[in-house]
Amino acid sequence: MHRLKKWRHLSLRAKGVCVVAIPAAATVAIACSSFALAGRSTTAEEWVNHTRKACDDGFKLRLGEIFPSFESAREKLVALTADRPAQQKRLAQISQMASSRPRSAFST
Repeated sequence: MHRLKKWRHLSLRAKGVCVVAIPAAATVAIACSSFALAGRSTTAEEWVNHTRKACDDGFKLRLGEIFPSFESAREKLVALTADRPAQQKRLAQISQMASSRPRSAFST
């Protein structure tokens, strides 16, 4: 209640300064916070992009290691299922899917 009495006795000029200065100070504080957070956001985004690129590169290298072993296993299965045409057909479909998918999805 005591504060309200002080407000009533302030001059019009002092009241005007308070009415303008308080929102202006809040606006400046918000602008500074936004600027600082934008810088952090940009840095975080750069790290995310870097990590994604590194993971993609690692995944592509891993695929290069996996496909030769897949091919040798597929060839063994083809030899083992030589007397089963249905299995041979399924193996051909699997081989076609395996060879086409990585090239289209991970081409550089």
